[in-house]
Amino acid sequence: MNTQRHPSHDLSDLLQRIPKAELHVHIEGTLEPELMFGLAQRNGVYLRYPSVDSLRAAYAFENLQSFLKLYYQGAGVLLREEDFFDMAMAYFRRAKADHVVHAEIFFDPQTHTGRGVDFATVLGGLIRACEKARKELGVSAALILCFLRHLSEEAAFETLEQAVPHLGQFIGVGLDSSELGHPPEKFARVFDRCRKLGLHLVAHAGEEGPPAYIRSALDALKVERIDHGVRCQEDPALVTRLAREKVPLTVCPLSNVKLRVFRSLAEHPLPALLDAGLLATIHSDDPAYFGGYMNRNWTETFAALPGLTAHHAHRLAMNSFAASFAPQADKDRWCAAVEEIFAATWRLPSVAPASFPAPKYQQQHRRHGTRSGKTKGGGRAESLAEPAKQHRRRQQEQPGHQIEPAVGRTQAVGGDHVRHHRLLHALGGGEEQAIHGEQRPQPSRRPAVPAQG
Repeated sequence: MNTQRHPSHDLSDLLQRIPKAELHVHIEGTLEPELMFGLAQRNGVYLRYPSVDSLRAAYAFENLQSFLKLYYQGAGVLLREEDFFDMAMAYFRRAKADHVVHAEIFFDPQTHTGRGVDFATVLGGLIRACEKARKELGVSAALILCFLRHLSEEAAFETLEQAVPHLGQFIGVGLDSSELGHPPEKFARVFDRCRKLGLHLVAHAGEEGPPAYIRSALDALKVERIDHGVRCQEDPALVTRLAREKVPLTVCPLSNVKLRVFRSLAEHPLPALLDAGLLATIHSDDPAYFGGYMNRNWTETFAALPGLTAHHAHRLAMNSFAASFAPQADKDRWCAAVEEIFAATWRLPSVAPASFPAPKYQQQHRRHGTRSGKTKGGGRAESLAEPAKQHRRRQQEQPGHQIEPAVGRTQAVGGDHVRHHRLLHALGGGEEQAIHGEQRPQPSRRPAVPAQG
C-alpha cells in the first residue's frame, strides 16, 4: 500500500507529533534518579548509590528479576503523599511533551504498604496529580491497581480489601512483578472478585513467561488486555485467537531489549504482530529505567525496523485509543485529531469504517451479568460494585478536554453499544479492519517487596 508524504515532513517528526494513549506505564518506574535523590534527601532515606551517575550505571539488567531488585530499592524513597504527587506530575509533564493525551497508569500499592505506607497516602498523591494533569496539562488519566504476583493470593485479597473504600478512584486491576513461576491462575479468585466489583481487568503475560501464561490470563483471569504478550508469536494458534478476539497487546519495545527479551530492536516482532492482525500498541513500561518515554519508544522502534511506515504509525496511534478504557466520546475526538495530522502531512488511502462483534469473553460477561457486579449469591460483592459503576457512569458523562475535534476523515462507528474505531489494517493488501474499543487485561510485573528466590 502506498503511503505518500508531503515533502516538508519526515516520519520521525510525524511520530513525535501524533496524539497517543499510553496504556502500559508503571508510575514507580517513572522515578528518575534526580528525583529519587531529591526525595531521599527530603525524607532522610539512605541510598546505597553515592550519585545520580552511579545509580544510572546500575541500569544494566540481565533480566526482569535483576531490574525488580533495583526498582524496589528506588521505591523506598516514596513515603508521603507529596512524594507520589511529585513523581506523577513529573511523568505527566513528559507525557504532555510526547503528545500523550490519555494515560492509564499502573500503581503497585503492595510495594508501599509493605513498607508501612498507608494505601490512602499512595492513592491520594496519585489522584491529585491526575486531576492537576487534566486541568493544567490537558492530559486525561486513570489509575489501574496492580497486584504483585510474587506475593500470595491472600496478600492480593488483603490489598483489594484496602482498596474497596476507594473504588471510584481507580478503574481496574492488573497483575505484575516476577512472571516466571507465578502463572495467572494463581490469582483467578482475586480477579473474579474484581470483575464482580465492576473493575476492568488487565495482566502482564508472555514477556518472560511462556505463551501459556497469555492463555491463562485470558481464560482464568478473563482479562480485557494483555500487557506485553510478545511471546505469543511462539504459538500460531494463540496468535490467531488474539487477532480473532481483538485482544489488545500493550507492547514495550525498549523494555523488551533492556530486559533481554530480545537482543535488539531490530529483532523485535512488532511488525509481525501487526501483519498478523493483532491489536498491538507501543508504550514505555518503566521509562526511567529503560531509556525512554513514549516518543523515544516510537522513534527508536521505527528507526530500527525499516519495514514500519507511516501506515503503521497511523494504525498504532488508532490502536492505542481503541484499546483504552476511555469514554467513547473522547476516543472519537482523539482519533479525529490523529486523522487531522495525517491529512495535513501524509496521504493515506481512505478506508471506510468497519465493525466487529464484541470479543467472545465480553459477550459471555454480558449474558451472565458478571461485569455489572452481580453474583450468583448476591451479598457484599454486589453492593461494593456500585461505587465503581457510578464512577464509570460519571466518566462517560464527562466532556473531553484534550484535543479539539478535527474536521475530516474519522467517524465514530454507529450504535450505542458499538465501541470500535476503524483502522488501516493490512500492510500491502488494502484490507480493512476496525479496532474494538474494549480490551483485555494484563498480568503485571512489579513487587512491593523484593521477590523471593
